[in-house]
Amino acid sequence: MVEVNGHARYSQQILLTPATRGSNLKAWPVPFQGQLQVAYQSETNETVSARVTAANGAVVKQFRLTARQGNNQLQLQQLDQLPSGNYILTIEAGGKMSHLPVMKQ
Repeated sequence: MVEVNGHARYSQQILLTPATRGSNLKAWPVPFQGQLQVAYQSETNETVSARVTAANGAVVKQFRLTARQGNNQLQLQQLDQLPSGNYILTIEAGGKMSHLPVMKQ
């Protein structure tokens, strides 16, 4: 939803801000093939939802992972069946979301 001159309307575009310096989310290798390593800093012990979304907005893979307070290295596997292209990695935990563009080789 976007606001124009005080009126709300729906938009088909989504504005994503890529992870920036100081972000708690990093992924490698890029481009990836069958798996993706994700470095994530968690504020507490929590369950983390990870999604890989295609350029058309379709969620193509979902994961539920456990993170401990502090630095975590999460492994997203079974990505080899995805077609080559650009994707958005979304990590959701504790009511917060982080997005990171990634590329499949």
